[in-house]
Amino acid sequence: MLQGVMKAICEKIPKTLLFLGLAGSGKDTQADLLCELCSGQKISTGGLARNEKKNGTRLGKMAGEYMGKGLLIPDDLVYEILRSNLLKFDKEKLWILTGVVRTIDQVPMFEDTLRSVGRKLDRVVFLELSEETIVHRLSRRRFCPKCGATYHLDFEKSKKDGICDIDGEKLIQRNDDKPEIIKTRIREEKAVINEVLDKFEERGILIRVDGEPSIEKIHEELVERLSNEG
Repeated sequence: MLQGVMKAICEKIPKTLLFLGLAGSGKDTQADLLCELCSGQKISTGGLARNEKKNGTRLGKMAGEYMGKGLLIPDDLVYEILRSNLLKFDKEKLWILTGVVRTIDQVPMFEDTLRSVGRKLDRVVFLELSEETIVHRLSRRRFCPKCGATYHLDFEKSKKDGICDIDGEKLIQRNDDKPEIIKTRIREEKAVINEVLDKFEERGILIRVDGEPSIEKIHEELVERLSNEG
């Protein structure tokens, strides 16, 4: 009975979604939950680029040159990687794309890429958070300098306080996760993403969701709104 209800709800949810949010908003967590519920597929350009690099492909080697220097991968290369990988995903399933659009100039490139595989963008979900919450969430992240494992002092703690579960190394805080640096990043990200949000809002496909409540509450709201407003 419950399985039938969930299937009916998932059938109402649009098939091509773009999730946006500032760092720490939880967009990837929510994308994962929705994909799990509706047997969907999450598509991240960052993940695709890392996979190409791992497999030693031509595109992966090109992307690796930028990633190794800590530089952003150029738009043309990002979308070549995306386009070459989209055909590998099931066209009948729900697609949730994350990390795909960061600037206003990428919007037409993204939608052209979707059209090239016979899809169109149905809805854009933006998780909104206050600066205070973002700073708190990101400043609580820790990582292992030896193996790269990541933890969070609130959501994903290590078994032994301050120590990596994998190799026993002392966990540290990245410089990027220090409050003053986070605040600078927020200001820069907001200036860029607001243009993108305005574009999608004008077209009537933007859904703004409060990212402050619990993970479960946000998930419930997302499912309800996407299935009813889709």
